[in-house]
Amino acid sequence: MIGPGLTKDKKRYVHEGITDCIVLWNTLDLGYLTVYTSHALKNGTLKPGAKQVSAGRLGSIEVQGDNVLLGKPFTFTRDNIDRFDF
Repeated sequence: MIGPGLTKDKKRYVHEGITDCIVLWNTLDLGYLTVYTSHALKNGTLKPGAKQVSAGRLGSIEVQGDNVLLGKPFTFTRDNIDRFDF
């Protein structure tokens, strides 16, 4: 299954075995990275041209141009999907 959607809209398909998993960026990590990077820009620890940014619990994150890349998406499976409500 390929297409846009939130985990709460797709939980049924995972639990019923229609699909094995849903692959998305974890929105908790994405929000954390957004706030952490915004703070780094404001306080000057993330400078123009940087190739990496230190992002707390997420570790070192790659920067390409003006894009901060969260990295590998998160795989939601039958074992973990109910921990998320988005």
